[in-house]
Amino acid sequence: TTSQGSGINAVNTSNVTIKNCNILQNPGVNTTQGVLFGNTTNSSIVNTSVIVNYSSTSVGIRVQLNAINITLANVTATSNSSMGISIANGRLLNFTNVTGQSLISSIGIFLSAVNDSVISNSSASGVGSVAGLLLSTGRNVTLDRIMGANSGGGVTAISLSTSTNLTVMNSVGSVAGSSFGISATSVNSSLFSNVSGVVSTGRAFSVSSSSNDTFSNVSASAAAGVGLSVSSSSNLTIANSHGSSTGVNAAINLTLVTNSTLQNVTGVGVSASGIYVDTVTNMIVYNTTGRSSTGVGTLVTFPTTSVIYDNVGSSGLRGLMVANLDRTNVTNNTGVGTTETGILITSGSSSNVSDNAGSGVTGISISLSTTQMTNNRGVGSGGRGLQISGNADGLVNNVGVSDSAEAIAISSFTNGNVTQNNATSGSGKSMLFFGTSTNNSVSQNRIEGNTNRALEFQQSSANNTVFNNVIISNQSTGVAFEQSGSNNLTNNSITTGLGGTGILINGADGNALTNNNVTTVSGSGLQISASVLNTVVNLTVSSSSGAGILFSGANSTAVSNFTASSNTGTLLSFSSANNNTYVETSHLMTNGTWFSTSGTTTNTNLSNTTFESVQGIIFVEGLVAVPNSSSASVAKLNTSLNHSFLNSTNLSFLNVTSKITLLGVSINGSF
Repeated sequence: TTSQGSGINAVNTSNVTIKNCNILQNPGVNTTQGVLFGNTTNSSIVNTSVIVNYSSTSVGIRVQLNAINITLANVTATSNSSMGISIANGRLLNFTNVTGQSLISSIGIFLSAVNDSVISNSSASGVGSVAGLLLSTGRNVTLDRIMGANSGGGVTAISLSTSTNLTVMNSVGSVAGSSFGISATSVNSSLFSNVSGVVSTGRAFSVSSSSNDTFSNVSASAAAGVGLSVSSSSNLTIANSHGSSTGVNAAINLTLVTNSTLQNVTGVGVSASGIYVDTVTNMIVYNTTGRSSTGVGTLVTFPTTSVIYDNVGSSGLRGLMVANLDRTNVTNNTGVGTTETGILITSGSSSNVSDNAGSGVTGISISLSTTQMTNNRGVGSGGRGLQISGNADGLVNNVGVSDSAEAIAISSFTNGNVTQNNATSGSGKSMLFFGTSTNNSVSQNRIEGNTNRALEFQQSSANNTVFNNVIISNQSTGVAFEQSGSNNLTNNSITTGLGGTGILINGADGNALTNNNVTTVSGSGLQISASVLNTVVNLTVSSSSGAGILFSGANSTAVSNFTASSNTGTLLSFSSANNNTYVETSHLMTNGTWFSTSGTTTNTNLSNTTFESVQGIIFVEGLVAVPNSSSASVAKLNTSLNHSFLNSTNLSFLNVTSKITLLGVSINGSF
């Protein structure tokens, strides 16, 4: 027991053993310590308890001045005013079962300029504004089974800085107040394994300005702060780890990180993201799970030349969000958003988005440019399945499903290739192009709707080429062009159910329809309204009771090689269709009406038209001008058994040279 100086002072010596001692340093002058080793080598402190009191610099055990090969075993050092244990400038230290305690505003165990050393099965606790254990400028140091703690609103449980080649394993840093459970700053080429950080508020495990480190089986839990925080670091591997936060901060937060990997990691947040990755370059985010109650499950912003794949994000809001990406692959991820979007990818370019699955109110929403989007599946419940916008390279082999909105909605999409996609909607449009989507190639898609239109172009979506698609609507229109002109519709199979129109052109000029096959029940095969200068070539329409083509306010339309059959419908219906609407080389089959004109229809011409029934064919050669208010039904123009008939009074304009072919003629007698 001593009142000043050191309880035991071993300076400039070696081979000292302090064993089975109880050392009490009573209140005295400054710079006192229970044990002092200075420039000491090959020495040990074993089975010893040290308590120091009073002075602001009173240290339980102080080792300094190039101490080499020092062993501490089964030692407890407590300071009521400063550090429990202070090691400065030591090498080949071996501490086991050591407890360092600071009871007032200081550090439990302080290590500075310590190299080639092992500290195991030990605990360090501080109270107040510093740390439980603090290691600075260390090299080749192993911390194994360390329990670091700081209470009373303390700063850090375990603080590591400006060190290299550390091994930290099987250790826990816990802070009752705010700040850091474990903090690693400028720590390089080090390994962290089976390490846990716990804080009430602050950061459970913080890594900054570090490089070439590996973190495995890290657990970081914050009641109201960030679980795992990594910033301004490079060449890190973070694997098989877990972060959680019950407050307003992300469970796992990586910012300004380069050339690093985050894999097999789970982050669980409440009102913020489960995993938040921001401003990263050459980053791999792989096989992670981010969950949040009301935030974003996994949020990645400003990634450059990075890979984000095999991740799962789920949330009451958005499951997975990637924003402001540049040359980044987003692949094989799953996002589930309860009240908003399953996967949201926005603001970026020159990237690849493929093999992702999103479900939510909106399944997947993508707004990018010069990006390839393939093999994604979006399922919307109350919203769109896939929502796409931007100047993208391609939308290939994706699936969009929605119960009540668009299955695939494409906005402001230009010069893209939209091919081999599958779009299915319950009561919404199946595939919609809008917002001036232009110069796209739309091919080999299967587009199927129930009570709404299957495929629609609107809002000046022009110069698109639509070919080799299978288009089905059970109760509505197959393909619609609304205020969208100069599109090409070629080689498509279009089927509609009860009441559905095959193709609708409304307020859209200069569209070209070629080699399309349309089947309807009671709707028109093609309806052109309030439009001019559209062309139709090689159109085949089959309908039970609908019209073949309905012209309503359609002007200057050219139709050639048109084949239509309907059981009871009107094959060609002209209503206020003016200015030389030509129908050339048409083949018509019906039990109802061949054609009719009404309203203010003028200058309607039929050329080389074939009227066919089961028992005969009438081919009218040349050009026939059809007057307004005309109706040519089978009662006025028909063929029957051994008989051809024209009501030349009502249809005098058809009393022209024609070729008549009778089928199934009965011949009596012999030749």
